[in-house]
Amino acid sequence: MRFNLGLSISERCTNYVFVQEELRTSLKPVQDKKEECNTVKRDYEKTLTHIQDQSVKTEKQIKAQFEKLHQFLREEERTELEDLKLEKEKKSQEMKERIEKITEEISSLSVTVQDIEQELREQDNIKFLTKFPDLQRRLKRTLPEPQEVYPLINVGKYIGSLQYRVWKKMLTVINTVVNKGPA
Repeated sequence: MRFNLGLSISERCTNYVFVQEELRTSLKPVQDKKEECNTVKRDYEKTLTHIQDQSVKTEKQIKAQFEKLHQFLREEERTELEDLKLEKEKKSQEMKERIEKITEEISSLSVTVQDIEQELREQDNIKFLTKFPDLQRRLKRTLPEPQEVYPLINVGKYIGSLQYRVWKKMLTVINTVVNKGPA
């Protein structure tokens, strides 16, 4: 509606009141829309705060869950390394005992070889012939055959299916509940 400046004051006042009323009527839906937008904005702000809180809490939970997994893996690693260390010590001790035993056998054989070589250099035939049965018996004495099977560490036991074995153990300690909705 246009204002006509050629109108009388009373017509202008009536027109003014009418225009004001029309504007107030048109303003009401805009004010309502503004209030609605303000309400939605407050909801958005609350949602933003909630998202930030969710993120902080979820991050803490993720870190806590990974720490549990790391702790589990560190414990499994410690156990595996301890088992390996025990096997190494056992196998090393067994090899040291074998070395000690074969060193004694070598020493005994060395003495026998030296004695017989000494007797072979002997010039007195009669003395040699009298010692011959004893020398023969010393040569025929049964010595155990050296073992050529070596007690090596069973590497496959530790490495072969390590990830699979640890994964299976991990299944017993992890929480497999799936959360499908927002918290």
